[in-house]
Amino acid sequence: MTLVVCRKQEDDVFIQSDSKVIDNFGAVSERSLRQNSMLGGLLKTFILDPRICLSFAGASPYATDFFKKFVKDDIGEWNTPRLVESLMLVHHASSEQCEFILCEAVNRSPRISVIKNGNLYWDEDTAWIGSQPAYSKFQSIFHKLDASIPLNERMRDAFRQVIDDETISEVGHFHMEAYLEHNFSDTGLVGGGPDSVFVYEMKSEWDTGSQVFHLPANSDTAMSMGSPVYGAYGISYFRSLSTKRHGVAMHFPHANLGILMCPQIDCERPIIFRNCSATNLLHEIWAKYQIAMEGVAVVSETEFRLIRSGPHELNI
Repeated sequence: MTLVVCRKQEDDVFIQSDSKVIDNFGAVSERSLRQNSMLGGLLKTFILDPRICLSFAGASPYATDFFKKFVKDDIGEWNTPRLVESLMLVHHASSEQCEFILCEAVNRSPRISVIKNGNLYWDEDTAWIGSQPAYSKFQSIFHKLDASIPLNERMRDAFRQVIDDETISEVGHFHMEAYLEHNFSDTGLVGGGPDSVFVYEMKSEWDTGSQVFHLPANSDTAMSMGSPVYGAYGISYFRSLSTKRHGVAMHFPHANLGILMCPQIDCERPIIFRNCSATNLLHEIWAKYQIAMEGVAVVSETEFRLIRSGPHELNI
């Protein structure tokens, strides 16, 4: 199970999802591993094409089997009716346990369709799939937040609290976000042009743990990222800059560990990179898979920097 929440506001749409997998994969040991290991999770929101974004919840093998078949086809052979019909077949084959949210960019505006409970809900303003208790928690938090705060920030705050709530065991691990980017030509995306496309959010999360910092008064002092001895934890999320392969890379600076979630390469498990800095991680992803990426990385004990990889290995 999981939780995916999607909301539309005029020409914008924001999608929140987690990466935890609780599924009947068969072997108890594998199921237990996926429940307890963050590195055993899945990307639940797939960008099938720059203008098509598909999220799923529930019986993961049905969704990943569909995606493996989808990527073998020419995208030009697919249209909305065929995609919806195929997803309905998957939904019914899973005994309605695999649910979908389909977001499309139509004339630079979002269209949301939902497949759940045996039905197709067409052109919705809001949608959710997955855990009912988790969604109830999300709603409770979301509606208490100041309405003057931008929609994406309220959704991010509420969803983050759901992930952090240990009483909701079916939702957790990584917090993935996607949205419709209207300034495609300004993002650095490969093949950019005057169009609206779906992209993943790039961001950093940080917790310095129990460490106490003593800073001199009346001076500008850079604060350390903290030490793992005190429970410090950090993660940088990088988004792909490719129109062919869409994914998210994450780097954990305290552990010198990186992972890549890219469904076009492997939609069933993350790819792990060990003993690497953030810049090394992006370089290795480009060298091995030709996926250009960008995000905010830790480049020293006290410094964050926006970095990009790609044909020219551009660092900003």
